[in-house]
Amino acid sequence: MKMLTFFFVLIILINYTEVKAQKIIECASNIPIGVTIQQAQSGNLNLYKRTTLTQPLRLAIHIVRYSDGSGGILQSNIQQKINELNIFMAQALFEFYVYKTDYIDSTRIYSIKTIL
Repeated sequence: MKMLTFFFVLIILINYTEVKAQKIIECASNIPIGVTIQQAQSGNLNLYKRTTLTQPLRLAIHIVRYSDGSGGILQSNIQQKINELNIFMAQALFEFYVYKTDYIDSTRIYSIKTIL
């Protein structure tokens, strides 16, 4: 009998938890003027334009290479990644640029194995 009671209490708790988890929380952001609700729900972030300019954030890039200067990321790849970062972060009003690039030529540091 105790096992049956425990089972029913467990079922009630599971159902109660599911009901609580399904509570819908509405977004508190405002839809820009001229944008319909259907457009806003489409997920097209280009509808939301930046309204203020932000001070660009400068980045110091440290490139680790082998002791002979080989290896490491190319400068052109860095700029490409910065451009992608700026696209992703534009909605949050962040903008980045490369302020300084340093090269660290050390085979010992370049060869560090990491466990992910």
